[in-house]
Amino acid sequence: MSNFVDIVGFQLEKVHTGVLKWFLETGTTTGTTTKEKYNAIELLYTYKGKTPPFKEQDIASISCTPEWSSDDSRIRIDLVTEITLNNSKRVWLVFEVKTDSIPYD
Repeated sequence: MSNFVDIVGFQLEKVHTGVLKWFLETGTTTGTTTKEKYNAIELLYTYKGKTPPFKEQDIASISCTPEWSSDDSRIRIDLVTEITLNNSKRVWLVFEVKTDSIPYD
């Protein structure tokens, strides 16, 4: 059985970023549910030994910005995910995708 990396390959970070964006955004309803989005987010928190500061039912929307850069362009992030909660608070998840990249400072 093929997995995600077998299908899309290693070479293109933008493909991996695009799939994460597609999966997480609340505008995406084909093939992914809010429960699945929350489960993935919860797994990320669990991996870091933490508990999400919100529950699935607290999510009002999720939006993603690929290739985000700071105003002076010194900081570049592959994917910034903004989770807006029903109480108008916001939580951000930041992804730096490293596929077939050479590490550097």
